[in-house]
Amino acid sequence: MRKAPSAFLLLLLLLIALLPALALPSGAEADSASGESPEKSADLDAIVRNWLRIPTLANSHVGLELADTRTGKILYSYNGKRRFVPASVVKAITCACAYDQLGPGFTYTTVLAGEGKIEGDRLRGNLVVVASQDPTLTRADLSELVKNAVHSKGIKQIDGKIKFSGIIGGDGFNPSWLVEDWGRYWMPVSSDLVVDRNITHTEGLPSIYRSVKANSMHGALFEGLLSARYGPGWVYADRVRRSMFVYRSNHSQSPPSVTLAVANPDTFNSALIEQLLHQYGVKLLNQDIPAGGGDQVYQLAVHSSKPLSGLLQTCLHKSDNLYAQQILRTLGAKYVSGNKTEKPDSGLPDLETAGLVAINKWLSTFAVPGQEVLLFDGCGLARKNGTSPHALNMVLRHMAGENGNGGYLALLKANDESSRGRGVYRFKTGTMDTVRCIAGILTTSGGQNLALTIMVNDHTPSVRNLRIAMTALINRLRVIKTMGDIPAPIVTAGREDPDLDVSANTKIQVDQKAQNAGPPPPQKKTRSRHARAGKKRHK
Repeated sequence: MRKAPSAFLLLLLLLIALLPALALPSGAEADSASGESPEKSADLDAIVRNWLRIPTLANSHVGLELADTRTGKILYSYNGKRRFVPASVVKAITCACAYDQLGPGFTYTTVLAGEGKIEGDRLRGNLVVVASQDPTLTRADLSELVKNAVHSKGIKQIDGKIKFSGIIGGDGFNPSWLVEDWGRYWMPVSSDLVVDRNITHTEGLPSIYRSVKANSMHGALFEGLLSARYGPGWVYADRVRRSMFVYRSNHSQSPPSVTLAVANPDTFNSALIEQLLHQYGVKLLNQDIPAGGGDQVYQLAVHSSKPLSGLLQTCLHKSDNLYAQQILRTLGAKYVSGNKTEKPDSGLPDLETAGLVAINKWLSTFAVPGQEVLLFDGCGLARKNGTSPHALNMVLRHMAGENGNGGYLALLKANDESSRGRGVYRFKTGTMDTVRCIAGILTTSGGQNLALTIMVNDHTPSVRNLRIAMTALINRLRVIKTMGDIPAPIVTAGREDPDLDVSANTKIQVDQKAQNAGPPPPQKKTRSRHARAGKKRHK
């Protein structure tokens, strides 16, 4: 005869049956759109802390901040106020400042003018180039500009020379860059007049100058550069000798035709104009004719660029270093023109430095802590640059605006997985040897706009595993539908060990006196004493 089950046994069987239901946390129902369970803000701490423990980050310096763009609330910060080498993420700051200060509809205007008197088909004076720092001008554009200039007045002879006018910055190669960046296609020299990104080939040298192979003229440093298999190549235009000195690698396995960076673009591009004048039947006498009081200035031809918004998008998507430097110079020119007492030859040595002053002043208008941003260029090639995740997020929040959909965000690259219920991430990356960074605005599957910046320094030169790991973290954060409903954990800045106990009420202390002091003045440019091997092209 079977005995009836005891009350204790019945209770035990009931608990076993209910275990699956009891184990399911509230709000963890499956997401029908993505087939995944949406994360909650309570899981944010575990997600990031587990990510920080991965072997890929074991010997790296890591900074991360996640903030609500609408409220400014910092949802998570790990070394968020420390400066890291940002690489090309700097372009997000340079382009944002230009978008804000110049406007998305701003256009570059390059002018050819006649200075002197026009008598019949003769210009008794100089041909003046009113350069605009336009990074987009091509040889075809320059050819059209010269043709329109000479045809507008029927000019057949110019007695004077080709001169530059306006706010002049000269040729610019930043002394904070490594010597190995010299003569590389990823870092052309900036200039007042840019043609074809100041890059050429041996076939594109002006024929009115003689070409001279000069790869053994300047001592041990250049000899060392030019002995590398994939060494640099550049050309120097000598106006006095009417010669193009061409430097190319001496290595036996180097290709016969290489890309040449133009070492002195304004002089080189003047030679291009002179050659075009010759092609259009205009004789240039190159006489010294100083401008007289009764001379007139004739606007002969004008070239206008596309609106700035398109140029910024190209700069951000292709991570174009020259574009970024020319945009920085444009900001510098605007700053100098608005501050008549501060000329490049009195306190501000070049337009790049003036541009950095303009960026620092702009950052101070929305209280970006000056001690968290240290810039030596506008493109991110300088390893002396330093920015914090917090500062980058403040820039992104400012550009997002109150509604989180500012026009600048549309210029960033976008990884849209909204069709899979994962949201959209608009971002700018920065990559160089041992550096991998990303900063952008993440719209989660729940529609919340978050500023997310991740910065990793001192990583191995190969970034493949790190890129995969960073993508995995971003994808985890995409599906969190509600962040900020409860106090999210914040890791205090400076804490390196992810195993440290962190309270949900921990807050980052801000030195208000330092924050209110504003950005520091630009640092004096000095050449780096350290040269690190490897490719420095940004992406």
